[in-house]
Amino acid sequence: MPTEVLVRVEAVGLNPLEARLRAGEFPLLGAPPFVLGWDVSGVVEESLSWRFRPGDEVFGMPLFPRAANAYAELVAAPPHCTWRSSRPRSRTSRPRRCPSSA
Repeated sequence: MPTEVLVRVEAVGLNPLEARLRAGEFPLLGAPPFVLGWDVSGVVEESLSWRFRPGDEVFGMPLFPRAANAYAELVAAPPHCTWRSSRPRSRTSRPRRCPSSA
């Protein structure tokens, strides 16, 4: 697509349904091989859209309801399914964990 955003994946959302898809319980994606993953978070590598620049932190659900291949290193996403992160850029790209509720 001429407006896609290429995102280097840093984190993905894991959904319990994905294990069932991988096991073949639902024929949603057809026969393997396929790459799972819907929720993606990462950094823009390249952008053909005016909305994003390389280095922007973004998140989204590209191609939903189809799988976005979020388990891959790079994901090409349409800009209308991708949003800029509002949090400040961190000094590290290590995965972040949610604080414990206990």
